[in-house]
Amino acid sequence: MMRMLRPTALVFAACIVAVGHPMGNFSVSHYARFDVRPQGIQLTYALDLAEIPTFELLQAWKIDRTDTAAIESHARAEARKWLGALSITAGGHPVEPKFQSAAAVVTDGAGGMPVLRITAEALLPGASGVIEYNDPNYAARSGWKEIVVTPHSGVSVNLPPQNATDRSHALESYPADATVAPPQDTKIAFNWTGSQVAVARPAPPPAPKVATPVITPVVTPAARPAPSFAEQQQSQAKGTVVRGDYLSRMLGGREITLWMMIVGICVAFGLGAIHALSPGHGKTIVAAYLVGSRGTIKHALFLGAMVTFTHTVSVFCLGLGVLFFEQYVVPDKVIPMLGAISGLSIV
Repeated sequence: MMRMLRPTALVFAACIVAVGHPMGNFSVSHYARFDVRPQGIQLTYALDLAEIPTFELLQAWKIDRTDTAAIESHARAEARKWLGALSITAGGHPVEPKFQSAAAVVTDGAGGMPVLRITAEALLPGASGVIEYNDPNYAARSGWKEIVVTPHSGVSVNLPPQNATDRSHALESYPADATVAPPQDTKIAFNWTGSQVAVARPAPPPAPKVATPVITPVVTPAARPAPSFAEQQQSQAKGTVVRGDYLSRMLGGREITLWMMIVGICVAFGLGAIHALSPGHGKTIVAAYLVGSRGTIKHALFLGAMVTFTHTVSVFCLGLGVLFFEQYVVPDKVIPMLGAISGLSIV
């Protein structure tokens, strides 16, 4: 039971903070870039694991996020396994990527939870022809799934237009526009052919430099425009979703003091009281029952305590249920199912 309570608390911590990983706390984002050159194809493969998958992976590795050396070692082994699971064929024949290197980056996500991104480099041997690619890793997880094909000098590639632009820059910066639908590409087929590389003409000698005075404009603080929301998101670290508000800065400190706990309890109590005064949750029926049965203050306190108890227990049951069913169905599908069951129960 204690082993289940810890991940449950982490699930609640991720849900309490209003902001989380751009693709969701349970997401695993995919990225594959094919750099096509006359000598062969360089494959860059990256997975960006949100807060919950990162916690699960670190727990499986039995290491802490502060152990950088152990994370790098496990990341290389995990990257080899992910590359080995990829389905790649060249001209109809299976091709196994030759692992070259892997790098892991751990950043802060929602509530100070770690977010892990692993980027692997591999080489695809083989001559020109039709390349077919399929990524089965974390297939059931939601997230940003992007495939980019970059032809270099001396090659010709026939591919769909949407795969010619690198939109997330290897999952380092997601588009800030919330209306942009994340791509869901896990398969691609393209044909590439090599050609004779043209001989580059020698560059003309550089023109002599003329010293020019440097004039530094003076900008007062009032004239400096405030950064937009999109610029703030783009300037943040990889995987970090802190918006800069007071709550995010407080939770990002990773040190909860006594006064912060007291203030949090008082705020939660106040918000709960306001919520209790609002319509819904059968409060009208409870009030009518107390009036009709001539209930006393003792009866009202008892009913209030029971409502509080059932609310709290139901939240814990929801978290434990998600963790239990996660063994059979990924949370991305469990949560909508629980929401549908909750809605049907109200109806």
